[in-house]
Amino acid sequence: MSAIREAKSLPIHYPDSDGEPMSDNTVQFAWIALVMWNLEHLFAGRPNVFVAGDHLIYPVEGKPDIRLAPDVYVAFGPHKGHRGSYRQALANAVPRTGTPRQIVADGGSDLQKGIALFQKDYPRTISVPDIAHSTANMLKY
Repeated sequence: MSAIREAKSLPIHYPDSDGEPMSDNTVQFAWIALVMWNLEHLFAGRPNVFVAGDHLIYPVEGKPDIRLAPDVYVAFGPHKGHRGSYRQALANAVPRTGTPRQIVADGGSDLQKGIALFQKDYPRTISVPDIAHSTANMLKY
């Protein structure tokens, strides 16, 4: 009888927090909140539209070190409600909703890495700067 056993892989942990601040200053936070709550209001009557802010997304299965935390985003398809981090949310939404045409990004290096990975599979998706983040940074100085 063989003493060798098949090693069981441990479940991968996807944290709900990256330990990073939501914003760099109060002006930036005010813009993030304004954009998010206005989008919530805009889609209030649509139960299949999820609006979130500073919510971790893990775009690559099995690689929790690759993550993004957009200031604000809208996902069409998932139901409204509170939830932890999204694993593969954007990629899993593509078959239900179609390929996103653009991703609004704050220019953070973690987000840019995730968008670049997503664009390898979906090259027609563009990334545009988040005006709230840019404006807050300009007003900061």
